[in-house]
Amino acid sequence: MASLILASGLDAQSISCNASTSPSNPQDLDGDGIPLQATFSVDCRVESTYLKGKITLRDQDDNNRKSGYALDTDQYELSFNTGTANQSGLKLDLDVDLNWRNPNYDIRYNFYFEAYKPGKRYSQRYNYTAEYVPDDPERPFVGGTFNYRGALEYRTPSRYYLLQGLATNLRYLRSCTSTFVGGSFSLTDSQGNRLDVVYNGCGNVTVTYNGEAL
Repeated sequence: MASLILASGLDAQSISCNASTSPSNPQDLDGDGIPLQATFSVDCRVESTYLKGKITLRDQDDNNRKSGYALDTDQYELSFNTGTANQSGLKLDLDVDLNWRNPNYDIRYNFYFEAYKPGKRYSQRYNYTAEYVPDDPERPFVGGTFNYRGALEYRTPSRYYLLQGLATNLRYLRSCTSTFVGGSFSLTDSQGNRLDVVYNGCGNVTVTYNGEAL
C-alpha cells in the first residue's frame, strides 16, 4: 500500500481508508459459504474522492443449506470533487432475497445504478419478484408454475422509459422443450404499448400487440 501511495504522488496524509467485516468471524453452521449474517463496510477518501458503502449477506436458515439467502446493499457511492460545485459520481444499489419454502422457490431482486454530474443525472433501475411452484417437490424441475412481476426503468435529463413485465401462471414441463404449456406473459412500455403472449399448450402460442394478432 505504501508503494502505491508513493507511486501515485499523493500525500499519505490525504488518504484515509477503512474496510471491515462484522462480525470478524461470522457463523456458518450449515457450511454453505453463506454466513448467518455478515456486514462488509468500506469508507475510503483520497483528497476529494470518496468511496462509501455497506453490504449485508444473510442466510435465510443457517441450519438448512437449501434455504436461500438475502443480500442487502446500503448504496455504494463513488464521488469525485466531493463537496464542490463540480461534484460528480456513481451510485450502486443491489438487493436480492432468495427463499426456498419447501416446495416453493421465490426471489425478490432490486438493482439501481446512477451516474451524476452538475445539473445532470442518469439512472437505471430493474426490480422484480418471482415465484416457482413445482408440481412434485421430489422432482422440482420436471414441471411447475412460474409467476413474475417486474419493471425496467431508465431516466436521463431528457428521457424517461419504463418497461413492465407480468407472467401469470406460466406452466413449465420438461417434456416440452420449445415453449411453456400454459399461462401468459405481457410487456407494457411507458407509451402504453402492450405485447401479450398466451401459451395454449406445447408449441401453441398466441401473440398480440396492442390487441392485434401477430
